[in-house]
Amino acid sequence: MAPDNNTNILVNSKLNAEYIYDFTLHQTYSKLSGFLVNMSGLSILIIAGLHLRNGTFSLQISLLLVSIGICILIYTPIHLFVSAKKYVRNNESILNIRYSFDNNGITKDYMENSNSTNSGSTYLWKDLSKVVSTPKTIAFFINDNNAYVIPKQDFRNNFLKIMKLTFDNMNHDKIYIR
Repeated sequence: MAPDNNTNILVNSKLNAEYIYDFTLHQTYSKLSGFLVNMSGLSILIIAGLHLRNGTFSLQISLLLVSIGICILIYTPIHLFVSAKKYVRNNESILNIRYSFDNNGITKDYMENSNSTNSGSTYLWKDLSKVVSTPKTIAFFINDNNAYVIPKQDFRNNFLKIMKLTFDNMNHDKIYIR
């Protein structure tokens, strides 16, 4: 049953470092730059292995290359994890968010306590650039650099209703949900 124009579906969300990390990791590795970083690290590991096998590099040089390859591969995930923790620590007051979904769009309000919200921002469905799912979140993109990131578990029993609103009101070419 689709909600009518006057019906709001409310979602109370609590972002934490786990969800921010999940979102930023997905965003990083779904772009060409993330792919190229991984390919660089893997290439260095393969080169080290081939040269060690052929005897053209010493064991020390091969181990150095393996260490460099591993550092390249693990730097981004570690950096994103530390950044997510830091973001939560520095922005604790704005991580409790109430979203209101209706046929017009999405309204975001920061919850100062359990009974009140401050005035938030509203975006119409037609103004959203895309909707993307990650393993743990759904992100409603306002533009290429800003998104409403909502943990999937916070949708509770409203997930299907909100996804129906999304598909009913957005161009399907802008929706990347698995």
